[in-house]
Amino acid sequence: MKFYKTAISVYLSILVVGCESIPNDVHSLRTSLNNGIRTLNTGLSNSSSNFNTNKKNSRKGMLTNNQCQNSTGKTKSQIEIIANEKLADTRAYSLNSFAVTYNFQISDRVSRYGVNSESKAICSLTFEGNQLNSKVLYWSIIG
Repeated sequence: MKFYKTAISVYLSILVVGCESIPNDVHSLRTSLNNGIRTLNTGLSNSSSNFNTNKKNSRKGMLTNNQCQNSTGKTKSQIEIIANEKLADTRAYSLNSFAVTYNFQISDRVSRYGVNSESKAICSLTFEGNQLNSKVLYWSIIG
């Protein structure tokens, strides 16, 4: 019985010492969490302003519905100017020795297959070759 009393008194003394140190640890924890949240909020507010400017400039690589439908006969360099994007081989959807196909999002048309209003339809343009003076043979709209 004496062992249990000794064990309980040691346990209680450890508990009391632990409880005395809790307020300091909670205060420092609260301070570090507040600083972390402030840093996170600052980072998020900076990235959200960058996101808004990127969203304004997101028309790069996009065509309108009319531009897609009226693209037959236009050269690759003309489409690069309209889409505001360099059409490199790495961007090509399909590339062979006879033709090259590029896909563009249509800025003013929502896809039927998308899950929300942010899903854009696709304009697929096929050129007769892979030179800057290659002309659009045909177009198709997906979605």
